[in-house]
Amino acid sequence: MSIDIQTIISTIEGKVVDYAKTNLTELATNAVSDAQGLFATIKSNLVRRTQMLAEGQLTKDEFAGLLLADADLVQMDALTQAGLALAKIDAFKQGIFQVIIDSVTSMI
Repeated sequence: MSIDIQTIISTIEGKVVDYAKTNLTELATNAVSDAQGLFATIKSNLVRRTQMLAEGQLTKDEFAGLLLADADLVQMDALTQAGLALAKIDAFKQGIFQVIIDSVTSMI
């Protein structure tokens, strides 16, 4: 299956920023900064895994599992420095990953 990976990545990046703005409105600037950092950290893995999913080399569950494994690689420095509780940071991070997973799987 042929996919337009740049369109997918661009769409997801916009959704991630929107998620950050709407889910942590009181810390929107910090949330957007950390969301963009998260996206930059996982982008190369996301591109590769999205292509593998499109080619049938991964199932949707395998894709999601591999992507969620990247969560430990991501630091949310701006939100941590702003004093947001760790549990809220983790929930925010998981929400972003879910937005990415849902977006990719719906576009493929």
